[in-house]
Amino acid sequence: MREIVIHATGLGLIALAATTAATDAEGSQAPQCGPRAEVLAHLEGRFGESRRAMGLSGSEVLMELHASDETGSWTITATTAADLTCLVAAGGAFAARPAALPGAPG
Repeated sequence: MREIVIHATGLGLIALAATTAATDAEGSQAPQCGPRAEVLAHLEGRFGESRRAMGLSGSEVLMELHASDETGSWTITATTAADLTCLVAAGGAFAARPAALPGAPG
């Protein structure tokens, strides 16, 4: 399994996500992007994933983590202001972290 560290902002992140998807280890996967509503409906319908976290990358890109407790699948998406949502990463064995670890300071 390869690990990618990304530090990018704005539309550059979408371009990086598309480039990374297009040049995976197999060299065969095309970027997976589409209208936000369609992408989210696909994640919910096929994988049972719902949004678990979100944040902004710069001022132009909404980053979201979608996951399923039932299947353990997870997906990270990036959405532009133009409503284009791209799949950035996906995997399995999702586990939600508790709000505070037992015995840890506030």
